[in-house]
Amino acid sequence: MARKRRGQAASPWDADAQVSRERDFVTDREARLDRRARKWRWVIIACLVLMPVCVVGSLSVLQRVDTDPNADAVSFAQMSAPGRDVAQRAVDVWLADVSNPIPGGVVASWDGARKLDVYVPRSEEAKLEKGEVQDRWVHDFTVRRDGGQAQSGAQSGDSVVPVGTDGQVVGELYRVSQLVKCSGAGGCVTVGMPSVVPLPGQDASVSDGLASWPWSKNTQAPAPVVDAVGAWVDAFTSGDPTKLRVQVADPDSSHEFVPLSGVVAVQWQIVESAYRFGADGFDQAPDSSDEMIVRVRLSVDRGVRDEHGDPVLAPMDMDVLVVGAKSAPRVVAWGGVGTGYELKAFENATVKGRVH
Repeated sequence: MARKRRGQAASPWDADAQVSRERDFVTDREARLDRRARKWRWVIIACLVLMPVCVVGSLSVLQRVDTDPNADAVSFAQMSAPGRDVAQRAVDVWLADVSNPIPGGVVASWDGARKLDVYVPRSEEAKLEKGEVQDRWVHDFTVRRDGGQAQSGAQSGDSVVPVGTDGQVVGELYRVSQLVKCSGAGGCVTVGMPSVVPLPGQDASVSDGLASWPWSKNTQAPAPVVDAVGAWVDAFTSGDPTKLRVQVADPDSSHEFVPLSGVVAVQWQIVESAYRFGADGFDQAPDSSDEMIVRVRLSVDRGVRDEHGDPVLAPMDMDVLVVGAKSAPRVVAWGGVGTGYELKAFENATVKGRVH
């Protein structure tokens, strides 16, 4: 290209070239923006189309779950079933009879019911449609035949299951089933007597001589410890805070202990007991420790009576800490099952006048 001389007028061809280059740049930029806009335009259109579809699908699934009759049936079967109260009453009466095959047995749980299939002749199929065929349900219960070290707190006449040679609880479990026939109107009656099927007992391989608590060794509670536990049971169920504080012998006069109130009578038994050690002293001889953990089972009578006028006992288990096991034993703390190894003396105390 020829070089421009100074003062020489600009050529019109130069202006056209500059405009052409600017136009090409603008055109390329617009093309890139247009391609980007088309891409996002399709994304937005897809979202607008798919969103209502997703919402409708979700609502449809939720509606099917909420209205699923099988889900309601399963939920109902887990909580109850027709004739449950009739079946349980029959089992309770059967267990109360001294001639039943599980002396001392009590119902531990209701395990559900199974509806039996009903077959009718073709000539009577119309009864099915009219609801005239009676349903049959088999109710299953777990019955526990239990026992322990019988104490003086038990009422006379109670049947106590023999304990093992180590003084610990010997328990037996049974599956008891009762057939019930129910009409369409809701009335139910029992059919026949309950059946009994023994359930597998404790696995001997699990009983390795260790206690239920860490850093402890199982042993039978000596007589002084048994007496101390009995004294604590009387004070704990007396409803008298002063009596319980005196029994615990807390030296802090600002402390008080809250007893269980409203108890008419109580039965109790020792379920398990062990000497308590720390991690450093676990290898010592069992009787070298002066602390014991005792699991005590309380059957509390709060004045409630059944239809036969017999007391309805409320069973519960507690761990208690006994200090001075080899000298002057006394219970100084208590808590839930399994907490015995971490109980601390007087931890159940509250400060007088403080509202918790």
